[in-house]
Amino acid sequence: MHPSVTTSGDEFVVVWEDRGFTFPGRGRAIAFRRYTSEGPLGRERYLEPAFTAADERSEPRVAAHADGSFVVTWTERAEPMSDLDVWAQRFARPEDSASPVAGEPFRVNPSTTGDQQAPDVAMDAEGNFVIVWRSDLASGGSLVEGRLYHRFALSVDEFVVAGGVAADARPSVAFADGGRILVAWHAPGVDGGGTDVAGRRYQAVVPPCVEDPRSLCLQQDRFRVEVAWRDFAGATGPGRTVPFRSDDSGLFWFFSPSNWEILVKVLDGCDVTGFYWVFAAATTNVEYTLTVTDTETGDRRDYFNPLGVSSAAITDTSAFATCGAAP
Repeated sequence: MHPSVTTSGDEFVVVWEDRGFTFPGRGRAIAFRRYTSEGPLGRERYLEPAFTAADERSEPRVAAHADGSFVVTWTERAEPMSDLDVWAQRFARPEDSASPVAGEPFRVNPSTTGDQQAPDVAMDAEGNFVIVWRSDLASGGSLVEGRLYHRFALSVDEFVVAGGVAADARPSVAFADGGRILVAWHAPGVDGGGTDVAGRRYQAVVPPCVEDPRSLCLQQDRFRVEVAWRDFAGATGPGRTVPFRSDDSGLFWFFSPSNWEILVKVLDGCDVTGFYWVFAAATTNVEYTLTVTDTETGDRRDYFNPLGVSSAAITDTSAFATCGAAP
């Protein structure tokens, strides 16, 4: 019951509430299964209940990233008479593994008073994800709340979407270009009868750049630089950083740490042209997309090289008109 589906690169993931399977003494299960166009990848798997005495688990929703990672959210009641909480679990996709690896389940809602239910989840191209849900207040009435999780940082941003929503509101959430978050829900009608569909748009807070094997942080960690590639056999992957870099320049490799593919520079041209510049040179003819993000403003530039084409130099002297922008 209550299935949810999302795409993940060339695969897709389906989750559902499986009332035919229960954990002994721990309530019914949330199941998921991965598929390709050729059919299912292995058998269904079950999410372990967050509580050893969990009585009720329902309303699963799923969102995924193109690298094969995904996140599942659901509602769970710890005991028969306790309030519902919203939980979530991330599944990472290591490059050396054909199967996703589960992280630890975590509770999403900060308040544990009143039922927290009807969650929805969305993930953006960077791997950040947002969960929204309905919070039924113990004092009466309901809110739509949300929580944004950053892929590259441990911080989360909490926000209240709306108060006075319909008692059975089921919010829906999606990401738009530029990190914007779109939320819709149904609320009591403005004329005092029936219900209306309402919506709100947010500009997501861009996470700070945290350097890792897939990301360069340049210009005092303001600009995050990443690259994704696809070769002639159809294999895909992220570019990996070379440990030698300066504050404005860095290198990526694709297939071997000793075979460097791309040199990238982000230069401060504010005093010259009023822009930050992006320069890059690649010695490859595989497909790649180079992504540079200004973490202070959320502005992003993508540079694409088609498969089979020797990469041309990138000399973008008007890449970011964000000189003097405040975080």
